[in-house]
Amino acid sequence: MLDDDELQVLQTELAYDPAVGQCLWGFVLPGVPVAKARPRMTRSGHTFTPARTVNAEQELCFRLNAAGVLRSGPETGTVALALRFYLPGHGGGDLDNYVKLILDGFNRAGVWADDAQVTSLRAELRVDAENPRTLIVLAEHSSGVLRGPVGEKTCEGCSATFPARPSSKQRFCSRSCAGAARRAA
Repeated sequence: MLDDDELQVLQTELAYDPAVGQCLWGFVLPGVPVAKARPRMTRSGHTFTPARTVNAEQELCFRLNAAGVLRSGPETGTVALALRFYLPGHGGGDLDNYVKLILDGFNRAGVWADDAQVTSLRAELRVDAENPRTLIVLAEHSSGVLRGPVGEKTCEGCSATFPARPSSKQRFCSRSCAGAARRAA
């Protein structure tokens, strides 16, 4: 089956949930899926993320950007996420670790403000020795749960708008803007 057909199948599967709204985009991440590795600790007590995990998250960011997925800015409401991981063999990591790498990579790439905005998640592992890859579909989701920024506020320093909850006490769009306002006062 062609990847475009499989993306359509994932979109259709998501559509069975009445809370799922418009599909925002579908994407194929080529290559062997990478499971998120747990942080490691040096003998001196410092923690670090293994290079393979960091590289996989950076590759995901690069591919999303190259595909134009990030042009519209971060998603501001709740979303449904469907993931299908095609592994080259029957071994591999736990499904939740593959999912976590995608969620963290999306945080890093700016797909959304926080992965807490994912209120519906569908994920599965499959085997395709000839063509390992990850299929990703993101759609709007109306769960009734408030997650992530749900509105916009105007920065008191530079007058730019930024995503924020209406109840948020945040007054500035960034730390640098808040610092500039403090210095000016």
